[in-house]
Amino acid sequence: MKRYGLLGYPLTHSFSKRYFTEKFETENIESTYQNFEIDSITKFPEILENNPEIIGLNVTIPYKEQVIPYLDELNDSAREIKAVNTIRVTRTESGVHLKGFNTDTFGFESTLTPLLKEQHKKALILGTGGASKALKYVLNKLGIDYVSASIEELKEKEIRYEDIDEKMIAERLLIINATPLGTYPKVDTFPNIPYEFIGKDHLLFDLVYNPEVTQFMAKGMANGAVAKNGYDIAAGTSKQSLRNLEFEGVSTWPKPKYFLCAWATFCRSPSAEAVFTGLVKNNGLAKQFEIDSAGTNCLPRRTTCRQKNAVACLKTRFQFNQYFASF
Repeated sequence: MKRYGLLGYPLTHSFSKRYFTEKFETENIESTYQNFEIDSITKFPEILENNPEIIGLNVTIPYKEQVIPYLDELNDSAREIKAVNTIRVTRTESGVHLKGFNTDTFGFESTLTPLLKEQHKKALILGTGGASKALKYVLNKLGIDYVSASIEELKEKEIRYEDIDEKMIAERLLIINATPLGTYPKVDTFPNIPYEFIGKDHLLFDLVYNPEVTQFMAKGMANGAVAKNGYDIAAGTSKQSLRNLEFEGVSTWPKPKYFLCAWATFCRSPSAEAVFTGLVKNNGLAKQFEIDSAGTNCLPRRTTCRQKNAVACLKTRFQFNQYFASF
């Protein structure tokens, strides 16, 4: 049985274990999910050594950056952000290969974008940890200017919390809490900013999802601001992390060429191949599939799927609904 897990400390607030355990049970996926709570990143190799069935790990605070020296490879977003929240574990005769991904960007962008209004041109990020790096990546992509409040030594585009005044709050109508302040069980904590200057045009975005309404959110909502917690970010991030692990790491899937055969040969939609090619490219999977337009080495043609909808065809023929659920 395949095993996945979560690496971090502490993990009392963990979303991942509950999310994946319920997903595996609901979709009859023969896999387990376990928390690996370690007080030092130096114990990471022990987890891999003592759990040879692990094929993937999620990573949370404080190890999104600290784990990178232990990895063999990074995907593009993880390399640019310099933070990892997903690790694919591949075991071969030559040893263990670890590839790091960052799917925080996917969860953040897919949750934030629908909430943005015309006035949300500038952002204030509270915190400068690994999560904030993914936020900056997405804000740059969306063309939103930002500054980050830090308690560490200041770097480019960073300020002290004491520099946050009425003028800054009035200019930066998107405020994001990228700190753990407010997380259960320390629910009475919150970032120290002048909440009295927040108004109805503000959007407060909190990466914390437990409790459902944090003090940061409540203080903004009391002044008429819109506030959103981090639950949907966590869910989107988790779903994307499983895609990375499954699409690239499961050796029991049919060979890549069979997928394109299924679309180009079996599915009678005129645009089947184009649709599928678009899906794999949009989800960062282009290298995992080969186009076999001639239909050679395909599955038996007597199993032809005559459905017009290409996505429904693939789901029906190969029953991979859990992997294509959100396509």
